[in-house]
Formats: sequence, C-alpha cells, structure tokens
Amino acid sequence: MANLVPLVAARSQRGRNDWSISLITASLAGAFGSSFLYGYNLSVVNAPTVFIKKFYNETWERRYNQSITEQSLTLLWTLSVSIFAVGGLLGALIVTPAVKYFESERCC
Repeated sequence: MANLVPLVAARSQRGRNDWSISLITASLAGAFGSSFLYGYNLSVVNAPTVFIKKFYNETWERRYNQSITEQSLTLLWTLSVSIFAVGGLLGALIVTPAVKYFESERCC
C-alpha cells in the first residue's frame, strides 16, 4: 500500500490522465478476447467427443479384452479435456522465466 502513495502523488503532479482510448480498447480486447479463445478452443476439444470416446473404448478392448466401464470412460475423457486447461496454466507460468532466460542469452 505504501508503494501506491508515490504513484498517486506523481499522477496528480503531472495533471493528466494516463487512460487513453487505445489503452482501454487493448485492455478490453485482451480480457474478452482471451476468454473467447479459451471457450472456442474448449468447444473444439469437445466437438469430437464421440470419436475420442470410441477410440478409448477400442484401445481398452484391444489391451484388456473387455469393454471399458462408463465411469472409466468418463474419467479418461475428463482428464483429456482438463489437460488443455492445465497446459494453458503451465504455459502462462513458464513464459516469463523463459523469455527472461532467452533474452539474457541473446543479449550478452
């Protein structure tokens, strides 16, 4: 909280507002655009549900000579869909250290 006081004081001394139309537009596009892409990609993952479940069932039958139970099939499908979200989370967490690492390698 103490770090915000100098920023507020500096802004009031400048006497201008740092919010511009382009900043607001970029913020809204980033916020709504990213959730739109996430929803779109999730629907793309869910579209071939029938075919992927059929693939799981055929593979299970080849390996174990019996049909997969409905609970196991649901579990495998749930894991497949959730890996998409977990991959996005891990990618978002790794990107900053990766950029810093590769930037320092290139720079010096």
